[in-house]
Amino acid sequence: MKKYVALLLALTMVFTMAGCGKKSAESDTSVESATHEKVKDDRLKVGFILPAEDGAPDTEARIMAIRKMQKKTGLHDSQLFIQRNVGKEECPEEIKTLVKNGCQLIFALGARYEEAVIEAATENTDVWFCLEGGRESIMSDLPNLHTFNSRIYEAYYAAGVIAGMELNNMLNKGKISPYDCRVGFVAYKDCAETNTCINAFYIGIREVCSQSTIDVRYVGKRGNYDADGEAARQLTASGVGMMCTYIYTSAAAAVCAEHGIPIIGNENNIIDTAPKHALTSTFTDWSYYYIEAVNAMIGGQVLDKDFCGGYKGGMVLLTQLNDAEISDGTAERLMEVEKKLRDGKVKVFKTDSFTIDDQSLEALIKNGGDYKKYKKYVKNGQLKEQSLMSSPIFDDLIDGITVKTENYLESTEDESESEGQ
Repeated sequence: MKKYVALLLALTMVFTMAGCGKKSAESDTSVESATHEKVKDDRLKVGFILPAEDGAPDTEARIMAIRKMQKKTGLHDSQLFIQRNVGKEECPEEIKTLVKNGCQLIFALGARYEEAVIEAATENTDVWFCLEGGRESIMSDLPNLHTFNSRIYEAYYAAGVIAGMELNNMLNKGKISPYDCRVGFVAYKDCAETNTCINAFYIGIREVCSQSTIDVRYVGKRGNYDADGEAARQLTASGVGMMCTYIYTSAAAAVCAEHGIPIIGNENNIIDTAPKHALTSTFTDWSYYYIEAVNAMIGGQVLDKDFCGGYKGGMVLLTQLNDAEISDGTAERLMEVEKKLRDGKVKVFKTDSFTIDDQSLEALIKNGGDYKKYKKYVKNGQLKEQSLMSSPIFDDLIDGITVKTENYLESTEDESESEGQ
């Protein structure tokens, strides 16, 4: 089966989900929920604060989700206020503008806005604020302040299985050797948000291709096309045979298309950028939460204080598989993996499936130090990421993943100059 329909199925599930008048089964958090007085649907005004401008993958993903929410809830354009390309320093004034425009529900789409959102929620108790990411807000006792996130690492795990199958295919065809079975990973920042996904991706790969390793290159910037491209070129020059990303531009996909390297993207479908080499992309359908919050306000119902959604219910998924790139059997294998994820039968971070510095996570926790932070998340041989709060905590990289900082492009240039002499 070449045509992949999981995306359509997942999106359909979003529009058929149950009402949100009680605590969602997707959320494992235990913080008290909050209610709000009913707001007539034709009087509700909703504001959104986005970190990037139009055209950025993360902005486009959220705009698409906003429009899906609008279609599902029946809100008119006049009821939506979308502020794009808002910096951290600009956020307080943007929130004031939204409040002045009568917004009773405001979404701030990024943890960078946390300080401003906490202050605004304190001053505007009649407005609901929903913050994507953030940790301080989770512990807040403000009833009108909510946080939400996705278990996107589940999609990276599924993508890892695809990557592992493609690596095996490349090995069988002699395109790479077992000694060169390395995958490059471009991430925008060294933090739990990205490292959780890198770990999950690698665990998925190893289930299929045990001899693989991952080389990580951190960009240090968010949404910088040139910096993302530079990181991808560095990894390409180092000799990786495949690429995966957690960045917010299509620069890495363009580099991989130029060099003939398979790539897995995030946030948007990169097949248009790399038609012969893109495998798929991880994706969060944020409309799942937008719909839940809007309906809760209209119905005067409960909204989780802290919410986290994953494959179950269709909040995270993979975009279209590329027929031009994937090997036979990949779609079928992926459908099996995704079904198990939706059914809750996959324990991505089983502690007997990985080590850190050649030690088990349990041993590291027992020895103390910084690893103590994981203690309350480890149960029954599993690190239950995002189970106690929506923000991820797994910021240590597991064995087999190496951070690369060398200037491989400079080495390549030196070799070329030597050959020319």
